[in-house]
Amino acid sequence: MDLAIVELREYLEHERNARYALTDSLRDHRKNRETERAKNLVDYEVTQLQDEHDVRSIVAELG
Repeated sequence: MDLAIVELREYLEHERNARYALTDSLRDHRKNRETERAKNLVDYEVTQLQDEHDVRSIVAELG
């Protein structure tokens, strides 16, 4: 009986640690995804500003 209890405790501890590892992995994934999304938004905005600048330059050259 004692051996079964010890094995059950070890199993539960292993499962708890696996759950913590998965939770940490998910948190890191979400953080990385949010960081990548913010970076993509900044890149898009910079591209938009560059395009506007280019259009103004062309209009100024033609006008």
